[in-house]
Amino acid sequence: MGQQSPAVVSLKDGGYASFRVVMSDTRLANSFTSGFNGPPLPFEPTVTVETNGVIRRLLVSNENGKGSVVFGYELEIRPLPATRQFSVVARPLDATFAATLHGRGENTTTLASATQPRLISDRETFALDLLVNEQRRVKFVDYVRVALDKEGIVPGGILQAPRDFTLANVELSIKDYSLVVNGEVLPTLSVRHNCAGSLIWISNPDGGRFIFSLVPYPGMNFQKIGVIEDNRILFSWKDKKYEWISTEPIVGSRGRWNLWVLHDRNYGQFYPTPSPDHRKQTDDTTSQIWNNPMKIIKRESTPHVRTLQKPNETSPAPAPVRIQIGGATSIEELIPN
Repeated sequence: MGQQSPAVVSLKDGGYASFRVVMSDTRLANSFTSGFNGPPLPFEPTVTVETNGVIRRLLVSNENGKGSVVFGYELEIRPLPATRQFSVVARPLDATFAATLHGRGENTTTLASATQPRLISDRETFALDLLVNEQRRVKFVDYVRVALDKEGIVPGGILQAPRDFTLANVELSIKDYSLVVNGEVLPTLSVRHNCAGSLIWISNPDGGRFIFSLVPYPGMNFQKIGVIEDNRILFSWKDKKYEWISTEPIVGSRGRWNLWVLHDRNYGQFYPTPSPDHRKQTDDTTSQIWNNPMKIIKRESTPHVRTLQKPNETSPAPAPVRIQIGGATSIEELIPN
C-alpha cells in the first residue's frame, strides 16, 4: 500500500477537494507533517460525490477479505467565489444509507452530530479527527484541502507535465454493477456501486481481487483473458465464468475490447488476523470518534432496480456476499512496492 495518494473530487457547485487519511502518534504535536510517511492504513478510504453534491467518506476494512465499514461521515462543501472561501459542514452518515452497510443488528460508526458551518479559505487544508485509540496512542485524521481551481488542489501547486495519450490513459467505468458467476446473479453487499479509472478492480468472492486494464504492465502477471462487451466484462478464472455488468458502457462508447486481468491474491491479507485482545482494542477505538472540531492546518500562499431469480421455495436464499470495487490511475496505487 505504501504512502497514500490524495483522492481528488470535483465539487458539484465548483471547485475541488482532496482527501488523505493519516495515522499518527497522539503524542506528536504536528501530526500533519509527521503522519504522511507513516505506516500503511488498516483500511481503505473511499470518497464519492452524490448527485446532490454531498460528499460521502468511508473507511473500509479489508480484514479477512471482508469489506466492513469502520467509520463514515458526510461533508457538504459549498464554494463562495466572491470571497474565495468555502462553507464546510461535517455531519453523520444518512441513516437510511448507513443501514445498508451492515447486516442486521450491526451499526455503522459515524459522527455524533453535525458541526456548525465553517468558512475555509481557498487552498487551505483542514483536519477532522476520526478515530482515536488512547491505549495505542494513535489517531486517524482526515486532511481535506479545498481550492477553487485545479492548480490549487495539486500538492505543492504544481501540475503534472503534459504526456502523450496512450491506451493506459483510457478510463474504464462501472455504474450500478451486478456480478454474475456461472450464469447466476450473485447476491452482494457493497459499499460502492460505481468506480472508474485506467485500472478498475473487484474483490473475488473466493479470495483476493481481480484488477482489469486495457494494457499489460511489465513485470506483473497480467493475463489477456478478459473481454469488454459494451457494458460487460467477461472472463474465466479457475473453472468459473464471471460477468461484471455495468448499467452503462464501460469504455465511453459501445464496443468489444480485449482486457488484461491480474489476480491479486494478497488483497485483504496485508494485515494479520488480530488477537482477541487486539480486536477488543479496535472495537474500543471505534466507540469514541468525534472529539475535536475541524482544525485549519495549513494554507498554501501560492497560487435500477435489479430483479434476482426467485429462489427455489424448498431452499433458503443464498446469503449475500460482501464485495468491494474500486478504481485507480496507476498500478502503484493498488500493488505495494
